[in-house]
Amino acid sequence: MLPSKWLSPFFGFMLAIAGGGYASAQGTIKVAYTDPLSGPFAQVGDANLKQMQYIIDYINSKGGALGKKFELVPFDNKSQPSDALIALKSATDQNMPFIMQCSGSNIASALIDGVNKHNDRNPDNRIIYLNCGAVAPELTNEQCSFWHFRFDLHAGMKAEVMVRALPKETTKVYLINRTICSASRCNARSETI
Repeated sequence: MLPSKWLSPFFGFMLAIAGGGYASAQGTIKVAYTDPLSGPFAQVGDANLKQMQYIIDYINSKGGALGKKFELVPFDNKSQPSDALIALKSATDQNMPFIMQCSGSNIASALIDGVNKHNDRNPDNRIIYLNCGAVAPELTNEQCSFWHFRFDLHAGMKAEVMVRALPKETTKVYLINRTICSASRCNARSETI
């Protein structure tokens, strides 16, 4: 499926939810993008940024959404929740209706909390958090938020898909995972399937 087939309607829908005349009054809809753009994970953040910029350029080449073009505004979070919250503050100060982040559930958790607090305090200047890669299950379970949209499956769902794809005669599976929270949840989910 082409990116514009689902992203253009999605951004149009999200823009309608974000409401606040500030976004539709401007000629360009700014999307804050925060990921590690420096430090040890800069290569990951840079690759994600390039991918999102490609998608935004594609959507813009097809007319944007609701007749508006998108602009991706990058912020370096250095893989630190505190820096991601500084990016969120900067985005809300500039009336950006969206903040996007793709790397790190620790960052996502802080952003969900920050977005919820901001939106509670500022009902006329709400922001929507677009999560394109933080996969901890609690982000859409215990921390579920109306203002958070995740594009990716959580770690347990990914583990289930992989286990169900194995041949029926398979009796043992060895998981070689990094020692991060989503990997341990992935292991636990795999054992229950």
